[in-house]
Amino acid sequence: KFVRGLERQKFALDFARIHKKIGKFTPVPLTPESKFDLIIWLQFFSDIKHRYVDVKFVTRPLSLPKITVWSDASTSYGAGGFSTLHNLYHLPWTHLKLIPNTLFSANYSNDPKDHIIYLELLALVLHAYTFGSQWSQHYVTFYCDNPTTVKAAHKGTVSFKSKLYYPKANLVKLLGRIALKYQFYFECFHIEGAKNKTADILSRKDDQQRLKIYKKYHKQCYIPSRNASIIINQTCHNKFCNPLMLL
Repeated sequence: KFVRGLERQKFALDFARIHKKIGKFTPVPLTPESKFDLIIWLQFFSDIKHRYVDVKFVTRPLSLPKITVWSDASTSYGAGGFSTLHNLYHLPWTHLKLIPNTLFSANYSNDPKDHIIYLELLALVLHAYTFGSQWSQHYVTFYCDNPTTVKAAHKGTVSFKSKLYYPKANLVKLLGRIALKYQFYFECFHIEGAKNKTADILSRKDDQQRLKIYKKYHKQCYIPSRNASIIINQTCHNKFCNPLMLL
């Protein structure tokens, strides 16, 4: 996940050299995506400074405790998710505090809140960003009912031609960054919408159904509006921006 920008730039340089557009020793500045990848590596090495990385994380034991996470998002209302640890979150888009309209209108032809794939990725990332500190040395299985989102999270990349490439690529790399930070493994699988009912309810305006979920799990949902606002503002700003500093 953290070499895509460098790979892309290397391919472009090799192509330019083959066609005699640049020489072998021509200095070329790093692209924003390459800088983004290097900063993530710098953050990772800073995380492990003065402490050991658990050998279990490096060798990936065959048997790990498992955590399952279900998430969902809707363009009309918000996002939501829950896990086998009973971490519930519910986020109406109206709770967000986004940088004024110039942020989106200047860089993209449409508001990311109108793009379901970005929002579905955001729902995954937001759950990991909020509760990932509890997932160390676990195998996390994400379930999402959007197949394109599943493919992006599973492969660790998105098509360069896809709409809102940079915001979505930022989210995918942030998900990997969180996994490195808290040392957990993850995979993402598709689930039919009809089987994703709890997450579906948490991402929509249905107060009565949501109250039933609260009673079932004996707790109310966390509303991570501050975290979500930070993530959206930063991942949608100037293509690749400096990666979020994780606490």
